[in-house]
Amino acid sequence: MRHARVISFSNLPSFPVDSENISIITTPSGFYDKLTHSIKNARRRILLSALYIGGSQTHLVSLIESSLETNPQLQVTILLDAIRGTRKSESSVDLLNNIIKRYPERCGVYFYRSPHWFGFLPERYREVIGLMHCKISIFDNDLLLTGANLNSEYFATRQDRYIYISKCDKLCEWYHGLLDRLCSLSFRVRAISEPPTKPDVDKQPLQSPKDSVQLVPGSVDPVKTPRKFRKIARKLISEYINNPQSDRDEHPGTSDTTVYPLVQIGPLGIREEERWLRGYLQDSETRNELWMTTGYFNISDEVRRGLVASQRPVNVLTASPIANGFYKSKGFSKFIPGLYRYLEERFYQQTQACKRITLSEYFRSSQDGKPWTYHAKGIWVFNRHSAMTVVGSSNFGLRSTGRDVEAQAIIVTRSQALRSALQNEVDALWKYSQKVNSKTFQDQYQMRSPLGWLLVRLCAKTKFLASMF
Repeated sequence: MRHARVISFSNLPSFPVDSENISIITTPSGFYDKLTHSIKNARRRILLSALYIGGSQTHLVSLIESSLETNPQLQVTILLDAIRGTRKSESSVDLLNNIIKRYPERCGVYFYRSPHWFGFLPERYREVIGLMHCKISIFDNDLLLTGANLNSEYFATRQDRYIYISKCDKLCEWYHGLLDRLCSLSFRVRAISEPPTKPDVDKQPLQSPKDSVQLVPGSVDPVKTPRKFRKIARKLISEYINNPQSDRDEHPGTSDTTVYPLVQIGPLGIREEERWLRGYLQDSETRNELWMTTGYFNISDEVRRGLVASQRPVNVLTASPIANGFYKSKGFSKFIPGLYRYLEERFYQQTQACKRITLSEYFRSSQDGKPWTYHAKGIWVFNRHSAMTVVGSSNFGLRSTGRDVEAQAIIVTRSQALRSALQNEVDALWKYSQKVNSKTFQDQYQMRSPLGWLLVRLCAKTKFLASMF
């Protein structure tokens, strides 16, 4: 199957894997079971990267601590976002405090901070400027790719995507190398009882929620020297992902599936996902039906034009306002579902004449009547003999491309079994969808408030503000 011209993949790292080692997990509870099972069985390394670890996840952290206690050779690395992960109301530092103290040499906890100045904003609203958003987990030589965070909702009633690849040592090493470099640019959590490692350690640019730990800058401080940080970070990450020695298999062609890692870090000018997607959509020879989903609908005009011009059937699925994670939120964030609905309506109007594009909304009720929230993101393309999917943290929107640290993977397979599993994944997500039509937008969700109406349109029509959502 010609999924794209050779040029669309030629500059990306590539790792052949066996499709029998790839599992598609379809439920939040299945994600949690796989995550905990993998933590329990890891012997050499555990790497977890996520936006944050929820304050209620004491069981998850206790499993990590137990694995450290029973496996003397185990090394644990945890990479989170510095702003979201240190919220006073729900601090990941508080949660990880004990293992940081007990295993300072074997457990490294890092917080990446975007090189933007935003000290004037209230604590929670600083998160709109930029986040470390990639969700990658490594357990020895097994890899878990997802868009889900490590919090109770994501293990119960918040739908996302989860792909587990076992026995993929070279692929794991590549993502390990990426995370190592991000960690070297991040703040490390250090117990005060440890000896100082920097002469200015007492000048903490981030205030830790616990007095017993400090957040120590990495190789360069993104707060004090953001321009220098961008320069060094861009060089470090770019040289790594463009290194041809890191992405060649010794026996090409012997596997039925290939994984291509993608990295997108807009603030550093690293735009691999954006370039790949543009090239793929512009490939006039590829007209297979495309399925695309995002929990937060804010795709760029370039992507919209690419979908229209691609001459292929396109199915887009996004969260209904009630399935949005900000539904019934407090403060300004209560208007966010209305903002996405407005952007969705604008997309519908701009593509209505294109009969090949179908837009749908996700809505699902649980047994107690409470609606599920929708956080899945991805792309799928199928034909008779093969399939392709894109899985990871990116929502394919202005924020993902311009502000956050994102990690994705393109999986291309000739395996009929894996192709069927991916098709079943699509069917399971679209099962709870309803096609959008002109009547969908007549309720003007959360637009009754004049303030909400004004804020939503101001954000939607101003690219700088729209890129924050």
